[in-house]
Amino acid sequence: MKPLSDAAGDSWADLFLLPDRGEYSYFRLAPEAMSAAPNWLSTAALAVDMSMLSYMRWGDNSMPGEDFRNILRGFRVQILRSGDSTGTAGFFASTPDLAFLVFRGTEHDDFRDLLTDSAFLQVPEPHEPSLLRSIRFQGMRVHLGFQRALDSVWDEVATLLADYREVHQRAPICFTGHSLGGALASLALSRFPGTGTSLYTFGAPRVGNGPFCEHLVAKADLGLYRFVNGHDMVTHGPPTTFGYLHPPLPMLHIDPTGEIRPAEPPSHSDWSELADFLAALKPIGSNFDRRIPVPPMLLDHKPVRYAAPIWDCLERSMR
Repeated sequence: MKPLSDAAGDSWADLFLLPDRGEYSYFRLAPEAMSAAPNWLSTAALAVDMSMLSYMRWGDNSMPGEDFRNILRGFRVQILRSGDSTGTAGFFASTPDLAFLVFRGTEHDDFRDLLTDSAFLQVPEPHEPSLLRSIRFQGMRVHLGFQRALDSVWDEVATLLADYREVHQRAPICFTGHSLGGALASLALSRFPGTGTSLYTFGAPRVGNGPFCEHLVAKADLGLYRFVNGHDMVTHGPPTTFGYLHPPLPMLHIDPTGEIRPAEPPSHSDWSELADFLAALKPIGSNFDRRIPVPPMLLDHKPVRYAAPIWDCLERSMR
């Protein structure tokens, strides 16, 4: 297997590539071995691989369905695809003891995802519990694009969740995704009427206002874990200037050494991060070359740069 530095890549040419066949081993530890690790970390390791698998790619090519299902053997898998203008995709993977609702993140070659991301007008979330709506001065407001994207598959998702919970009343359900996928997972959890749930997001943007974030924390009764790698630019949008917030909990920051530590959000503004990003692009000028390195705040967003450190941290915790 190639080292992470090769699998991750650092040039514009491979910015959006997923690990190719042979570059990354999904679910590299057996479940019985993982039982000795902290539960939140072992769940995070499973969730981050599920999130990366949701892109269903080897490198820049589609992953054959046989490979996808073979990697997820042991889980019952039901694919989610909207089939409309939103392009929403994901899957529900379940066993009698555990389930994952996984949404795919933004794909650079699907303009529908880009339209979803850019529709950042805040709108009321009609699925807010009526009791909460009646006692709040301001109700839950969420990202229009994310709301539309989830709405396109929500009836199917709600049925899957209800059917699973009816049969497996005590099994935990993990809502998860990378990037846009994490945003959709957050919104889906906010709508789920049941309990026994957790939320694991990786490089996810902000989704809604303060009341939405408070509701999300309450819904995730098994824990809310927001992972941010380095200076991942995506986690700084949409800006707080437009009324967006992250849940009021410390993020789990992956530092340059690969260590994962709880951390408060940076004190400097989102606009400062954007200025740093533009400054990093300035030396490129008109001499753009797909082989040159990508600014770290974009490179930090790659799914494998979340997955590899989390699995490494899990293995260290078991020594």
